[in-house]
Amino acid sequence: MPANYLIYVSNAGVLLNIDNRKILIDALCKTSSVYKNPSAEITEQIINGEAPFDNIDLMLISHYHEDHFDAEGIGRFILNNKQAVVISSEKVISLIEKGIAPGLDGNLIGLNSVLHSEVRLTVNGIDILAVSLAHDGRMFGHVANYAYLIDGSFKVFHTGDAAGRKENYENLNLAKYNIDLLLAPFPYIGLSSARQVIKEYIKPRKVALLHLPYEERDRDGWIKATKKSYQSVEGAFPEAVLLENIGSIMDL
Repeated sequence: MPANYLIYVSNAGVLLNIDNRKILIDALCKTSSVYKNPSAEITEQIINGEAPFDNIDLMLISHYHEDHFDAEGIGRFILNNKQAVVISSEKVISLIEKGIAPGLDGNLIGLNSVLHSEVRLTVNGIDILAVSLAHDGRMFGHVANYAYLIDGSFKVFHTGDAAGRKENYENLNLAKYNIDLLLAPFPYIGLSSARQVIKEYIKPRKVALLHLPYEERDRDGWIKATKKSYQSVEGAFPEAVLLENIGSIMDL
């Protein structure tokens, strides 16, 4: 393995290894939709703390939707990985607490979900900026969605399901962080307004796109349309890759 790397593990889920620290984001999910669950093998490796998912320092969860969050699986993870700290919204943390034994909640951190609030934390030697951003889609306006900046020698920003709108990003000044990698849902390339947000307000060196459906369930042609959208702006846009295959590894 390279010194810094990413493993794509689920719909919007990744393992990041940065500066010899391991961070899971939205890794354990359990959905019956068109979006990808982690494989059975990866699920058990994460829960049991087996390599390369051993010695996890931090688990971050963007929000409670089932394509990002599996309370039962995370409860099992906590039982076996007592060194790991879990951070999410207060609602997600409360759902996790309902399914774990008393005394196992010492490493759970709930965040206040005031929209566009920012919280800076240092956990297990990892500097994190958590930002509450509006979830994409009008029907999900009530959902507390957290985006996370991993502020290490290699800087990664994971949006969760944040809407790629100017109103979400114009006051954050993310460009000052010199973000190396943006992890965002595929509409951040597919929509011209979201591409403008990336260029004007986030300014990452590279983009990796998440949340693509299983190819065989892609009835609306999202994969093809996303690739076509990127081809139309390639050369005038940060380098972008599509994370499609569960278990694939990216050198950071």
